[in-house]
Amino acid sequence: MNRGVPAEWQPQSGLMLTWPHDIELWGQALYQAVEDSLRHVVALTAPQQTVIIACNDAELVGRLAIELGTIQGDLRFLYAPSNDIWARDHGPISCQSDSGSHFLDFQFNGWGKKYDYQLDNRITANLEEQCVFQGELVARNFVLEGGSIDSDGQGTLLTTASCLLHPERNPDYQRSEIESYLKRHLHAERLLWLEHGYLAGDDTDGHIDNLARFASAEHILYTACNDPQDEHYIALTQMREELEKLTTLSGQPYQLTPLPLPAAQRDAEGRRLPASYANFLVTNQHVFVPQFNDPQDRHALDVLAECFPERQIEAVDGRALIHQGGGLHCASMNLFAAVTQ
Repeated sequence: MNRGVPAEWQPQSGLMLTWPHDIELWGQALYQAVEDSLRHVVALTAPQQTVIIACNDAELVGRLAIELGTIQGDLRFLYAPSNDIWARDHGPISCQSDSGSHFLDFQFNGWGKKYDYQLDNRITANLEEQCVFQGELVARNFVLEGGSIDSDGQGTLLTTASCLLHPERNPDYQRSEIESYLKRHLHAERLLWLEHGYLAGDDTDGHIDNLARFASAEHILYTACNDPQDEHYIALTQMREELEKLTTLSGQPYQLTPLPLPAAQRDAEGRRLPASYANFLVTNQHVFVPQFNDPQDRHALDVLAECFPERQIEAVDGRALIHQGGGLHCASMNLFAAVTQ
């Protein structure tokens, strides 16, 4: 058994979602579109692995039990009040150690206290009280969002300095202390830090899951911008140059594959939204790839199909999700340690 945070392509026990409930926040049309995207994922994932859906209230539990009740597989609707839907950042992080698999419940503070977070920070504990997790759940008094790290499954974590060093997350920790903490508690051999790379409209201070992702222990996919007139060109070019200098645990350069940057997606006020194909989701049988009604959509699907030939590539509309600053990967959390049957 490899120690540390599993890679997303390793066998999973489940997938967690926190279902949207605030129609006023989203607006009716976007709310329905987000639900449609999540239903698509649930319908294909539940036959293969447990899907846990955290619901804000009993009414939502009842509605989803009826609407999704015909889906085959292990699908569970549990009461857990929430502020928002971003399970990647408030859900439990799976970890493996010499003693076995377990879950870690880090603190979530609304991406550096930008938004309300108290309910979201309690979701994992609420699920634990309902005996969801068979593996041990360990609480940690340290702010860490799942979307801020990506694992190769062999002890390497990829992350960004802009997020992990943000002063509103763990202000009492220096960079070296953060690295030591994560190595110790996530059983990591090393952290690879990116100093560059961002997406306009991203409230997370540069989560890695919008920028660069492992496709294997030797292969990294990254968001690329080839248009010198685009506001992302300099930062993403600098990020690519950083990636070119990184090496695997064996000292070899990574295989690097660019993912295209979709054309600018904007909200009703004209603000650019953080659209990224790097926000794909891997489950036991599928790779779900966000789509933006963009000519690059097909190319992104082809790239992911080449990287994950053993999985079915599934297009999922990502346009509604980015209106609240996230994507499909942000809205889900893979579970690797055991969940109850």
